[in-house]
Amino acid sequence: MNKRKNQSKKLPKLNIRSLAMIGLIMYFGFALIGQQSALHASDAEITQLEEKIAVAESQFAEVEEMETISQSDAYIEKVAREKLGLVLPDEIVFVDVTGQ
Repeated sequence: MNKRKNQSKKLPKLNIRSLAMIGLIMYFGFALIGQQSALHASDAEITQLEEKIAVAESQFAEVEEMETISQSDAYIEKVAREKLGLVLPDEIVFVDVTGQ
């Protein structure tokens, strides 16, 4: 009767190879999870940097456009008239003295 009790409670023996394989599988599983989280963080950073690059390129295009426009004669004349109050030599200037 004692033999039967011992036989029913026996657990399979784990040898060193089995333990080593289980340990390796667990190690690679944890390493894979860690790499996935690092990869996800890198992807988020890349997306953020790409957005910053797009904004910077847009601003650069605006600056180039303003530089091109500011070198034209029409723009220079417009600024001289509006901001500096200058007129061409052959123009007649009317001044409103009533102040209205």
